[in-house]
Amino acid sequence: MQAVVEAAGFSVVRDLVGHGIGIEFHEEPQVPNYGKPKRREKLVPGLTLAIEPMLTLLPTIHSLSLPRDEVLGDTTVNIGTIRGGTEANIVPALCEAELMFRLVGPVEPLRESIVAWARGKAELEWGSYIPAQHFHVIDGFDVAPVAYTTDIPLLNRWGTPLLFGPGSIHVAHTPDEYIDVRELRAAVDSYDRIVRSLLAS
Repeated sequence: MQAVVEAAGFSVVRDLVGHGIGIEFHEEPQVPNYGKPKRREKLVPGLTLAIEPMLTLLPTIHSLSLPRDEVLGDTTVNIGTIRGGTEANIVPALCEAELMFRLVGPVEPLRESIVAWARGKAELEWGSYIPAQHFHVIDGFDVAPVAYTTDIPLLNRWGTPLLFGPGSIHVAHTPDEYIDVRELRAAVDSYDRIVRSLLAS
């Protein structure tokens, strides 16, 4: 088991083992998914076993060399959902995870990296994507790149886009997301300054 798993680029979680099934759900022999061959009990025809290999593909996503932009910084990834199995005592037939990447450049180099990473280990389904954005800025305002997606590219009939708003990117899209009332009030003055600056240009 270990040789097959590691040859495919996975690793084995050593806290769980396969085991015999008989009158009880967990019985001898214990069958680790790792170790040197021919050092433990010999498996013979007629044994009924439950094999519980725990494989670790997802954490390796963070070790990939992904595209980087001088202004926008690194490509970022969020492992948003993981789904699999039906009951704790049933070996799951499949497991799926949904990942979201924040692009900092063309999508093709990222796709190539992900395809190579998952080859032979997982099936990929691609969703839609929004290209990386470099926005117009106005003098007198602090600007910074942020790692999230915006609908602005879909609003392509509204002239030159600006992206501004109160709140903190550090809490956006988190369970504790909020906007401080003082920031909302200060934003009124900021919007006024933005409009005056645009009218004067």
